[in-house]
Amino acid sequence: YDECAQKLQEDSFRVASFEGDEIRGTIDADEDSILFLSLLKESGWSIYVDGDKVEKLSSVDSTFTGAQVAAGHHDIVLKYKTPYGNIGIILTITGLILFGIIIVARRRKQKHGN
Repeated sequence: YDECAQKLQEDSFRVASFEGDEIRGTIDADEDSILFLSLLKESGWSIYVDGDKVEKLSSVDSTFTGAQVAAGHHDIVLKYKTPYGNIGIILTITGLILFGIIIVARRRKQKHGN
C-alpha cells in the first residue's frame, strides 16, 4: 500500500499558484495517463496542457473532471469562467437601463399630469 501511495504522489499534479479563477501547476507522468482533478464535472472549466487547450475533457467516476496527458513533464493551467456570465451582465445592464427609462417616464407623466 505504501509503495502504491508513494507512486501516486510522485505522478500527482503539484499546484504552483492559485489565484482567483486560475490554478497553475505541473505534473510528471511516467506513462500516458488521465489527469484526475477533484473538480466537479461542470461547464466553465478549461484545462491547458503545455499551453494547448484540452478540447475534450474526460469524465472520471462520472462526477469529476480529467484530461489525458502523455508521458513526461507538463505545465498545467486550469481556468474557470462562469457559464453565461457575460449574458447575465448584459441582461442586468439592460434591465437597469429599462428601469431608469420607466422611472424617468413616470416622473415626466406625473409632472405634466398635475
